[in-house]
Amino acid sequence: MIASQRPILIYDSISVAPDAHLTLAAGTRLYFHGKAGMQVHGRLSVAGSLSAPVVFRGDRTDRMFPYLPYDRLPGQWGGIRFYKTSYENHLVYADIHGGSFGIRCDSSMTDRRKLTLESSIIRQVSGNGLELTSCQAVVGNSEISNAEENCVSLLGGDYTFTHCTLANYFSWNVRKGTALQVRNEQDDIAYPLSSAIFRNCIIAGSGTDEINGGRSKNENIAFNYYFSHCLINSVKEENDKIVNVIWEKDDNFLLMDSRTQEYSFSLNEKSKAINLGKQEDAIAYPTDRNGTPDYKIQHRMRDAMKNRLQKMNNNCYTLKWHLLFLLFFPFFTLYGQTKKDTLSFRVVSYNVENLFDCRHDTLKNDYEFLPDAMRHWNYTKYKKKLYAIARTITAVGGWTPPALVALCEVENDSVLRDLTRRSVLKEAGYRYVMTNSPDQRGIDVALLYQRDQFKLISHQGIPIPHRSGKKNSALHGIYCTSAECC
Repeated sequence: MIASQRPILIYDSISVAPDAHLTLAAGTRLYFHGKAGMQVHGRLSVAGSLSAPVVFRGDRTDRMFPYLPYDRLPGQWGGIRFYKTSYENHLVYADIHGGSFGIRCDSSMTDRRKLTLESSIIRQVSGNGLELTSCQAVVGNSEISNAEENCVSLLGGDYTFTHCTLANYFSWNVRKGTALQVRNEQDDIAYPLSSAIFRNCIIAGSGTDEINGGRSKNENIAFNYYFSHCLINSVKEENDKIVNVIWEKDDNFLLMDSRTQEYSFSLNEKSKAINLGKQEDAIAYPTDRNGTPDYKIQHRMRDAMKNRLQKMNNNCYTLKWHLLFLLFFPFFTLYGQTKKDTLSFRVVSYNVENLFDCRHDTLKNDYEFLPDAMRHWNYTKYKKKLYAIARTITAVGGWTPPALVALCEVENDSVLRDLTRRSVLKEAGYRYVMTNSPDQRGIDVALLYQRDQFKLISHQGIPIPHRSGKKNSALHGIYCTSAECC
């Protein structure tokens, strides 16, 4: 097993012998120099987690331009290759990016599992992202994106993809491939495709047709595929192997910036993939790779949430003068007066659990959330957390953001500014107030409010006594006075 809190620099390549089994523990980071990579003849297990993925990347930590680190560029190292003798490889929460290719699986027996890839990401490579040749593989809850060739290339074999996003918006060079390539023949050699199943998947890209490949003229060579509840940017096809598929180019993702090479393929509120997924296929993956509800499958869960929120709205008080939020509880209390001109609005209390940026604040005990600390908290992780929080707030509002959002465990004004002005919440027009509590970790509570619905007059922090009678610095509230509901 390899477990390290610090990056491991690989100048040559890592080779796993045929009879060996290598496990990479959560939080392990491998930095490959030049064309170094990983060669697996035996078995590889990646035991990452949501908060501590296992990272495979190049070793350059400098920048090409002030806004563009080399870590966002393709071709910085080799890739991971599973040779013919390699089976039963299982990768969970792996982050593989910036290579000449991502994962390459050589031809093997198709009656034995070669690769299981779950809750992982392969992105920004100069070759194929995931290249599978005549083997058996299962891919779930993963993203394969931005490849100069193909995001996924299948040549014969037996494959199942569930809850996956294949998105090819590669822009660093001239793109040569598509999001998905499927073939059963190469150089006049037959590679039977016994099964290629895609359930609750998105196949997208900047082109007009993101599926390519070819079927052998010899109809005796197997070419079996199945698409169920998918959003696909390709030429429409109808047969019994295609069930509830939307054939449409849909670029409604959270972030696509070709200048800074920053991409987030989480869905925004306009995506046609929302409510498209089949819930029976979602049992194993109730959330997406980032730990938030997967909106491809929210047709039942979201309806139930709407019903609960409707009941809450029906019992909602009218706010006119004062609001009191006890933000450390999972509920809120409203004080108001009933008038003839009433206004119903939605209020949310949300513990965002250690929303720290990755910069040291001299007034805070934030050492745990710095890039060189145990959590390896960096800008990428911070930005993903912001997007996840913003997305959750938006979804709770049924794509109409709540009027008031009470937040627990925020670090400082900087993170609130990023959340309200540099995420999808920017369009909601939120303003905010926050406390300055004496908590030892430096976390505070805050209130987001819709400026077109409320006008803030004043606010103050309220220390909450502990049951022992002592004041607990971690328990803090905020009292706001509102002149009017607009």
